[in-house]
Amino acid sequence: MASSLGARGSSVLLRLFKESVPLTKGPINAVRMAPAAVAPKQFFSQSAVKFQKPVEERVEEEPAVPSMRSNPSMSSSEVKDVSNLARLEKCVNMVQLMGRIGSEPQLRGTEQHPVLLFSLATHTQYRDSDTGSMQQKTFWHRVAIFKNGLRETCFKYCHKGARVYITGEVQYSNVKDPETNYVRTVTSIVADDVVMLGGNSGPVAV
Repeated sequence: MASSLGARGSSVLLRLFKESVPLTKGPINAVRMAPAAVAPKQFFSQSAVKFQKPVEERVEEEPAVPSMRSNPSMSSSEVKDVSNLARLEKCVNMVQLMGRIGSEPQLRGTEQHPVLLFSLATHTQYRDSDTGSMQQKTFWHRVAIFKNGLRETCFKYCHKGARVYITGEVQYSNVKDPETNYVRTVTSIVADDVVMLGGNSGPVAV
């Protein structure tokens, strides 16, 4: 009686095992085997995982990045006191332009803060994909010179049509129209060095 119950129980367990476990591909006398549990893929080592902070903490510590679309003044300059900072971070703001002066340089500003302004034209060439002809696109830049010595030399020797090479930085400023109270952002290239190109004697640095 006990042997019949044991055989019956074994057959029931074997049938349940056959129904729950698929047959693996292989030879004719293949053995039904349960698939091994696959461990989740680890992107970091165990030593690095314990140093990772929860997602909620990381999100709270990340500063919000302002959007230029929602904040139009992002393109303008900002001045703040950094005397209390223990370490200052350096950045790079460098512009190199070579083109021709489009207008006669003009002295503007005040007696204490004079500035020399003129426009500079640069262009690029490309081949039109429809007609196959060469096209030229011109860009105009507003150049401002505050540097003493360089300002007076450029006012004396730089004229409309002259070819120059300029190095400096790009700056943004807000200008308010006194009549309409409309504030617009002005982009200027503040020149730090100007090289006049042309002439029989070769380039002349000023």
